[in-house]
Amino acid sequence: MDDINNTNNIDNAENTINATNPANPNDSHGGFDNTMYNNLGKYFDPFEFNLNFEKNIKKTENERLLNEKIKLHDINNIESETIQPYQEPLGKIMVGIKNTWFIIGNNIMQRNYIFDTLDNKNIFYMAISLIVFSLIYITLVFIFN
Repeated sequence: MDDINNTNNIDNAENTINATNPANPNDSHGGFDNTMYNNLGKYFDPFEFNLNFEKNIKKTENERLLNEKIKLHDINNIESETIQPYQEPLGKIMVGIKNTWFIIGNNIMQRNYIFDTLDNKNIFYMAISLIVFSLIYITLVFIFN
């Protein structure tokens, strides 16, 4: 008889726990019909979750687009800035020297006025090339005399 009373007390204790904590995720019947709970024992609303998930997707998409616009704006500013010829790397200076002499050669062949196409960059490249040619000439004269 004591065993029966003990089992009744245990059942009553479980019902009391379920009655005081209706959001018990371990309770299979708990008085709610087909509800879902998260691991903290709170009610999980799939509609609210989907809304928050969509908001999060839109927020991350907007942040990504904003970051892309910022990067594109920075790239456009870098391209639009004019770099002085003396700040360029050696390879670009050599290409500039070659292009300047080809421009002068084309103008001579087409019988155009040479100085129409020369600007500060081309004058810089011509001066650098003349300095290099003169250094080569002085070095060769010094070696072979």
